[in-house]
Amino acid sequence: MLTNHLDQNHPSPQSDPCSLNFNSVNDLDRHKLYDCEKITVQCPLQSIRCEEMIPRIHLSRYYLSDQHQKVLTKVVLRMLLNLSIQVSQTINILSDGVGNLVDELESLSTECDQLGNRLQTSIQESSLVHKSIEEQRPSIDDIKSKQETIEREIPSIIKKN
Repeated sequence: MLTNHLDQNHPSPQSDPCSLNFNSVNDLDRHKLYDCEKITVQCPLQSIRCEEMIPRIHLSRYYLSDQHQKVLTKVVLRMLLNLSIQVSQTINILSDGVGNLVDELESLSTECDQLGNRLQTSIQESSLVHKSIEEQRPSIDDIKSKQETIEREIPSIIKKN
């Protein structure tokens, strides 16, 4: 609708930058997007102090210019430095973590050795107790036998007295 209005009421739209007249708004728009040599654009690196306004038609040539390449090189170097710092920090964090894990592993290994020694001592002591019980079994059996004999004889001793 707007295009029709412009085409009907403004039959020769004109490009602001280059003052050329066009038959239609579509032609004007196409010219502005693709052909106009006077339309300028901001350097894509403006956020990094590149304030250049470049004719859009010369943008590819500008990208290859020494000035743009220097700015681009600085950007890449800054990015590499930041990445290097991040990698270094990550390595330090991981190194500290590995150091803590090694310390913990040594502590657990020592504790495991101590528990193994205690277990071995307990097994030896248990074996000695078992051996002692086995050695005392004949004595206990003898005592039981004598006790039974005495218990059988007690009633007859009591009757005699």
